[in-house]
Amino acid sequence: MFSSTPLQYRHLTHMLPYRSLLCIALVLTPVGCRPKPVPPTTKTQEEHEHFPPHWPKTLETAIERLEKLSKDGDASSETPFHIEVTDLLKWLPELVADTDLDEAFFNQVDSASHDALKSLSEFKDEKAMREEGLNQGDFQTLMKILRTLQNR
Repeated sequence: MFSSTPLQYRHLTHMLPYRSLLCIALVLTPVGCRPKPVPPTTKTQEEHEHFPPHWPKTLETAIERLEKLSKDGDASSETPFHIEVTDLLKWLPELVADTDLDEAFFNQVDSASHDALKSLSEFKDEKAMREEGLNQGDFQTLMKILRTLQNR
């Protein structure tokens, strides 16, 4: 039985060089001559997100900046007054969330900052916002809450 097997395939011996070429081609095909894919560059969270120049690093910095803006309308920033004030009010809840303060305090700041934003949005004129808006009840209520934080 085994002695007849080589005789059956004897006519295929002329194909041996082609078979070896075929095997080499099959081995090289999946590998190919393609360059290695370049892994995507990883970015830190700060590089991935865009932080405007007036973004406060801490809650205390934001409170100090709001105090300064409400007292003398500090124009030292490159950012227009109304944009800086509204941005700071929008960011306050996030800055509070980054601290170890309790949820009740977060809820107070979140609610008061939304109320102050709503009140200030009624002032279309920057001058009116400086003179009247920052002296209104909603903004002053928020500042009282923030001052209690500073006194802790």
